[in-house]
Amino acid sequence: MNDKKVDRLYDWVMMSVFSAVVLGSTEDTFFNPNSRQKYGDSCAAITMAIGAIVSVLYKLKPDLIGSRIEYVSAFVVLVFWVVNLPFERGDIFVEDFMLSSLFANMYYFSWAALFTSIRLLASLHTSDTEGLDQVKKRFIRWTILFALNLVVMATSSYDYNNTEECVEDKVCHLSLLGIFVGVVSAWESLSSMYKLSNSFFKKKQTKTECLNAVINAAIYAVTIGFINGTDGPGGKIGNLYYFMWLSFVMSTMLALECCSELCNEWKGADSIEEEKGKDTVGGEEHHEEVL
Repeated sequence: MNDKKVDRLYDWVMMSVFSAVVLGSTEDTFFNPNSRQKYGDSCAAITMAIGAIVSVLYKLKPDLIGSRIEYVSAFVVLVFWVVNLPFERGDIFVEDFMLSSLFANMYYFSWAALFTSIRLLASLHTSDTEGLDQVKKRFIRWTILFALNLVVMATSSYDYNNTEECVEDKVCHLSLLGIFVGVVSAWESLSSMYKLSNSFFKKKQTKTECLNAVINAAIYAVTIGFINGTDGPGGKIGNLYYFMWLSFVMSTMLALECCSELCNEWKGADSIEEEKGKDTVGGEEHHEEVL
């Protein structure tokens, strides 16, 4: 196996480990789980089983590595954790030390499972994609931002529909704003991922990607102060607080990187035009000398 396949095997093993920690912590914490907690149990159990099965297949059936089966498995795992993570409310600051530790295990290891699933899916897509390493790295960043946006959208939707959390009109309105931010930014991220993986958009790829990145960064720069403010739904430490900041940082990094690449392309185009002009002048002078 090459290095990328070894890295993916490691990720599948860690997916099983992270899911097992979440499952064990959930079982120890909730003795009479509700439907939401049962879904978390099911999610952790299913992703743990998928991670273990794919890890075994890496050794027993090497021809399945990188096949549709692995693609579907990685996608299913990502969907499970994107849907499950907004349910982990981050109640890690409880008075009971043991419960605090168990809640922290569920919360942070759910994050670890989510980012591992993103890494798996992005690695599978870029392994067979031709192109520069810099473009592949940006595709992975757009994939991460897309998943972050989905969590922002899902968490804001949960806060908006939860009557206990959404007591004041201001919180409800800001939760709607969070949903809007998640939807728009997720669409921008998804369109950038599609353009990076499609050669049809190669000529205008940098310009459109730069535009998407700048729009994303501007949206988060304007809205993060309202959503994560004292009176906002992200004012309490939890998923929305963390993922708004992570999305803002990631979108800003992408905007800076895309703008830098666009400037380099413009400079390269100018230098090529200058060289063509010099060649043309030199050819005319040579022609005059011959005459």
